[in-house]
Amino acid sequence: GVAEARVPLEDDRDLVSRYAGDAVHAAAQDADSVPRVPQPPGDVLFLVDESGSMGGYQAAVRAHVLLIASELARGIDYQIGLVGFGADGQDYLPHTHLPATDELTDVEAALAGLRTSGGTEPGIDAVVHALEPGTGLRPEAATCLVLVGDESTQRASATVEDARAALEEHEAVLFAIVSPGASTQDYQDLATGSGGAVFDIAAFGRDPQPVLESLSRSCVTAVTERPDLVTTVDDGRDRVAAGEHVTYTVTVENQGAADATGVEITAALPEGLELV
Repeated sequence: GVAEARVPLEDDRDLVSRYAGDAVHAAAQDADSVPRVPQPPGDVLFLVDESGSMGGYQAAVRAHVLLIASELARGIDYQIGLVGFGADGQDYLPHTHLPATDELTDVEAALAGLRTSGGTEPGIDAVVHALEPGTGLRPEAATCLVLVGDESTQRASATVEDARAALEEHEAVLFAIVSPGASTQDYQDLATGSGGAVFDIAAFGRDPQPVLESLSRSCVTAVTERPDLVTTVDDGRDRVAAGEHVTYTVTVENQGAADATGVEITAALPEGLELV
């Protein structure tokens, strides 16, 4: 027979399988080590509504953390973090439950600490907050935000344009698990405009696994299929005499898997050179 298992691989890359045997079959054991292949870094922050109607959706995310991690591990060096919004009191404003980390036990504990006690859910502010310092995002990593909420688009002090500008500045991709319709159009537009996608929270509530698998794969694609610009400057010479004219060639190559648009090149002249 064949047995399959999915396990998230972290520092320990050694795998051992054992069969205890029975009255007919002898015991058996096999060991292997999974080679470490460098993967592009990607940070995933969940922005989760903490209002009173969100208990079941929060439990679905919590129950599928290992699934999310295993899907992410297929293509990226991942970290997962958690931002809450919409709880009671001043915690209706966005707050970081857990900065991005690769410790899955910490992620599970943070998800277990989510509340279901509020009534105002400023998801727009949560998007802006997630991209501010203090949420554990790595400077070299691509960023996926996953907004999970069952209410209409709401905000406190941040505007939709603030959220759009933050996503553009950090080149972050937003995925929205929301109720489709006019009331969440701003969330949907922010998601699709950033290169992300929209998922129906009702479908997520009925069967979260397909939604989370699709979302994780989409995030991996967003991280791996990015422009990767490499710039070289060369004059083709080893030495230059004083007063000589030198021609520099500036070359920009996109080694990534996606087109780059709006590229601008700025070249600073070395000390002692003048533009003629």
